[in-house]
Amino acid sequence: GDKFSVDIGHTSTINGEVGLVLLNGTTVVFTLKFVSGASDWVINDGGSDFGVSQPYAANISLTFEFTYEGNNQYSYSFGSASGNNFTFSGTVSNIDGVRFFNRDQGSGQNFGIDNLKIERPSYTSILSGDFSNTAIWDDGVLPNGNGNINIDHNVNLNTDLSLNGNLEISSGNNLTVNDDVTLTNN
Repeated sequence: GDKFSVDIGHTSTINGEVGLVLLNGTTVVFTLKFVSGASDWVINDGGSDFGVSQPYAANISLTFEFTYEGNNQYSYSFGSASGNNFTFSGTVSNIDGVRFFNRDQGSGQNFGIDNLKIERPSYTSILSGDFSNTAIWDDGVLPNGNGNINIDHNVNLNTDLSLNGNLEISSGNNLTVNDDVTLTNN
């Protein structure tokens, strides 16, 4: 699925809270934060905060990686903590933004980020295969169209594609053919 990663760190004092939120439009769908007085960082995925067993670690850079699996599912790793196949408490159709925050950390204190990275999987040409992650087919990463293609996630088609095999879209998923693009099944 789509991956977001960033290194975060903070100085020793946190009087309020520091962290990040992932957004669907303007709606917060995921929060990672450290709150003053706590011993561990917490996550909120639309319900209540829950601990992630990553303790407070001043002046140390910790890598946070988030993978959106689609179908309201995600996985994460953060420092020594991780979790797989979580389901958002609310409904999430897309994650299209991130916001970092530092609320009342304290005078002379800092919260920093580095190595921000966003990855979207790309798929090389295949004779037949199962596209099991979110994808955008464009820029030469289209399947070659000569075999059977099974889609079990939403896919946007941004360039012309001609198929000589079967195209199957599993229930609840979409193949969106964007403006000025042609999909041909021979």
